[in-house]
Amino acid sequence: MTAQGKRKRTRILSISDEVALHRLIRAVLCAAQPGHFAVAPIGFKQLARTDEKPDIIIVDLPRPHRKAIASIRRRFPGAEIIALSVDYRESDAIPAIDAGVECLGRPFRESELVWRVHAAELRLLTGRGVPRSSRIGEALYDALEGRVLLDGAAVDLNDAEATVLSQLLRAEGKVVAFAELENGLGRRDDASGRQRVRSVIWLLRRKIGSAAASSPIENEPRIGYRLSRRADNQRRGSN
Repeated sequence: MTAQGKRKRTRILSISDEVALHRLIRAVLCAAQPGHFAVAPIGFKQLARTDEKPDIIIVDLPRPHRKAIASIRRRFPGAEIIALSVDYRESDAIPAIDAGVECLGRPFRESELVWRVHAAELRLLTGRGVPRSSRIGEALYDALEGRVLLDGAAVDLNDAEATVLSQLLRAEGKVVAFAELENGLGRRDDASGRQRVRSVIWLLRRKIGSAAASSPIENEPRIGYRLSRRADNQRRGSN
């Protein structure tokens, strides 16, 4: 089975005025998981005008001061932050933990950066109420990788499919209304938005591997969609 659409990638915003550091971050992450990360490098002067919406921010700071971290968090609410510092001290750990920030001294081992990025990805999933893995009907869904495993074959989900499936998982068997699904896809609640939702559901059903009549994704006419109770019980059992 072949994947359809663009694979969902973790969006990384690298903030530094050092070109060499940007290149290192991109090289390390792309080598660790090819195709998994989308890394956007910017300098500090570009912060005010960037339209990036990152999942994770890697920021180069002389020291991880609370004020600097708070400014970045206000600019990118909801993003996980990893602070790199050439002057990191043990005394910086407590304010960093209080601010919900991972700190990593420079120079760092490549494996340390990869580990902290993966930890940030898992925190994002936890914050969204989505488990790392869930069994849905015949398929096993890996939310971190953005793919399903069916009959031993890995099938990538695109951004829209992963978004809708995450919404259904969070609802734990309850109906998710069309308006909520449309909002998650950045669409208005109108005929076009509903058609977009139906198209995504159709693709999800194909990738999960069940015909519509027996699919774990059930339709509530004129209201929305939900995961069947049987699929939800399987999901709970896999956690």
